[in-house]
Amino acid sequence: MEGQNMTEPKSRERLTAGGKDIHIVQVGRMGTFPTGVTPPQIKQEPDEGPQQGWGTQRQEFLKTTEKTPYSGWGDTQLLQPLSENRTTEFHGSSKGVGDANRWPREEGPTQSLLGLSGQEDHEAYESLDSSVEVKEEILDEVDAANLELRCQRFRQFCYREAEGPRKIFCQLWELCHQWLKPEKHSKEQILELVILEQFLMILPLEMQCWVRERGPETCAQAVNFAEDFLWRLPEAEGSEQKIPDDGDGLVADSPKSELDPSDIVKIELSMDNLQEADCTGDEATDEESLYQPEGASSRELSEEESSSLSDVDTEEGSEMEYISRNRKEAWKKIPSPLVKAPLPSIMSLAPGLTAFAVEQLTNQLRSSLKLFLTAAMMSHLLHFTNKYGGEVFGKDWSPLSEDELWAYLGLRVLAGVFWTAGEKMEDLWSPVHGRSHFRATMSVVAFKKINRVLRFDDRQERRSHSNTDKLAPVRAFFGIFRETLAKPFVPSDSVTVGEQFVAFRGRCPIMQYLPSKPPKYGIKFWMCCDSKTGYVQNMDIYSGRAEGDPAAQNLEQRAVLQLTQHLHGSGRNVTSDSFFTNVALARELEKHKMTLVGTLRKERPEIPLEFLPNKKRTVLSSVFGFQDNLTLVSYVPKKGKAMIVLSSMHNSAAISGSRSKPEVIMYYNKTKGGVDVCGKMVSTFTSKHMVHRWPMVVFSNILDIACLNAYIVWMENNPGWAEKKSQRRLFLIELGLELIKPWIQARNIEHLPLGTRQAATELLGITASAKKRGRCHLCERKKDCKTQKKCTRCGCFVCVQHAALLCNACK
Repeated sequence: MEGQNMTEPKSRERLTAGGKDIHIVQVGRMGTFPTGVTPPQIKQEPDEGPQQGWGTQRQEFLKTTEKTPYSGWGDTQLLQPLSENRTTEFHGSSKGVGDANRWPREEGPTQSLLGLSGQEDHEAYESLDSSVEVKEEILDEVDAANLELRCQRFRQFCYREAEGPRKIFCQLWELCHQWLKPEKHSKEQILELVILEQFLMILPLEMQCWVRERGPETCAQAVNFAEDFLWRLPEAEGSEQKIPDDGDGLVADSPKSELDPSDIVKIELSMDNLQEADCTGDEATDEESLYQPEGASSRELSEEESSSLSDVDTEEGSEMEYISRNRKEAWKKIPSPLVKAPLPSIMSLAPGLTAFAVEQLTNQLRSSLKLFLTAAMMSHLLHFTNKYGGEVFGKDWSPLSEDELWAYLGLRVLAGVFWTAGEKMEDLWSPVHGRSHFRATMSVVAFKKINRVLRFDDRQERRSHSNTDKLAPVRAFFGIFRETLAKPFVPSDSVTVGEQFVAFRGRCPIMQYLPSKPPKYGIKFWMCCDSKTGYVQNMDIYSGRAEGDPAAQNLEQRAVLQLTQHLHGSGRNVTSDSFFTNVALARELEKHKMTLVGTLRKERPEIPLEFLPNKKRTVLSSVFGFQDNLTLVSYVPKKGKAMIVLSSMHNSAAISGSRSKPEVIMYYNKTKGGVDVCGKMVSTFTSKHMVHRWPMVVFSNILDIACLNAYIVWMENNPGWAEKKSQRRLFLIELGLELIKPWIQARNIEHLPLGTRQAATELLGITASAKKRGRCHLCERKKDCKTQKKCTRCGCFVCVQHAALLCNACK
């Protein structure tokens, strides 16, 4: 950086604690370390001319006043103001110098006044007898010295291992604010860059190389890399880290050592030069005695440096395992031959339909739906709906029959096929734009009335436990439905666990906000689906984390174990996304004789740093880690990205394909789509339209999933049915017609309006008679009895003698 050269201090002198040796601190370019030099004696060339008297006073003054920010490696004290006695001494000496006019203009008072406060500086120079121009120039130089002091405090701040990288970063942040004042003169992005460069510059050589190789882009990343280095480098308790001096290459008797300290040029040495210096005999010993800190042995420094370097080399090169960020997991680079093979699939039944499903299926499509919407569920629904309908409408409410309820569900299924987004409900009953199925089944008023009073529980009983159970309105009905899912179908050797998000924005105690999802607001369902067909094996509603619930701490693990509980001990694999996958879940599933394959979030602490995304990693490369029965792989699909997958099913580093994909990732891509396929098929033809109550949203999703499972079961039992592309759409249309026809036949068609009567006759396949009267089909031909009445079921003419008149109660 350009600012580095402007603020870089020149060599500074200080007297050691003993008052004999002079310690020189030399700061070089960006990326190097402070060089501590302690020569036994530095000779000063006598000044010639009128400046000779000033030179003597200047040397005496520097020996008594000047402070250095450091005293050895561990000293972090910054420049402090001079004491009152030394200030008085400076007044006298500076005044004498001013009167003699022997103050060198090019040097000025800046170096001598670094330790004075601003008020003392002004008082000192007011006593000088020089001209006004000289005073103004001196005051300007004093202000510049104060700014230089702030810069030096920031630039010369040194690493101290006892405090740790994070505390160093906090102190640097405060010093940089005092110097640059970003609230007035700079932006935070520039401040971040300056601190990052300074932080890297003051790190020890081994740590600096470790951090720079990983290319940190922010201060937080650099701090994490530095802490990871400390974790990887075990040290003796209580020992302090030594930084190798870069000045070991200077010779004591060199002609350069006789010059002024400001003429000493910093010499950069590699670690190879330092190691060679340890073995060069007496000359190397003399060099070490010059540049080692006080009270430290050069041989001890060399041994610690060599040990530190060997530890780093072992960590990066020859070590056979990766260490996780939480220091609890060790991943070997090579799979162990002693690890047992993955658990085989222990399936007592072949994938497909169960004997229970085969017995219940008939030649009607509705038989497949009744596997999931059982008679007990329909009776439950009828009971609470009729009860609430009587409370709302009173005498105007006609009790709902089972055929009418099935017809209502059939219209909702057909609405999912025919209803386009944004269309009004009334348009489905329109004689111009609507469908005849809806007009022939029931009026739009009757449909809305059922839609309003449909209930799944008793409101009076709900009040007793609604405060603790958010799912009380649908708990019983949803529980019965869950029990029907696993009975008809046996999944394949792999199931997928994921989440389904149903859009809804209204008053709802279980509504979730997910900004990453397109709807953003809705109800979350956790699902376990077959990886091949998308058949829903189990599902649950996420009602949020209850306060004080201990199970909420391992929410993801608890959800997966509950969804796959009916599969425990079967040896099947579970494929999950990054929300559920972790090492603890893989080990828990292994106890139940199941395996896990899934992606991991980058924030998981069990992932080593080598597996994280890095721009320096090669595209299409992979890094493997093995631990017991677990395999961790990080694949780079493109620059700066990484896909991290955990598997307890695989134990090899096999790679195949043109893009060099690991076998673990290929298996994950093959089995990850179970829940996604289910969600896409359900959302394509959904019955959730114009719903304003969240229990109806749950019920609509139950109906959609029941229709999807019914379709999979039907096609499994009848693989040659409707061999066309839009099989599911045709299945839903035929299913809806089968559900509404019994109720259409039960209606008194003759007394319906003309448009409704025509729609009903078309759906039932009844040809309208041209005559108003017809012969009774039950009377003898010779009797020739003609009548206008028709049977409501078959549509044939029937006379009064062969017909029965029934009231609503008898029906």
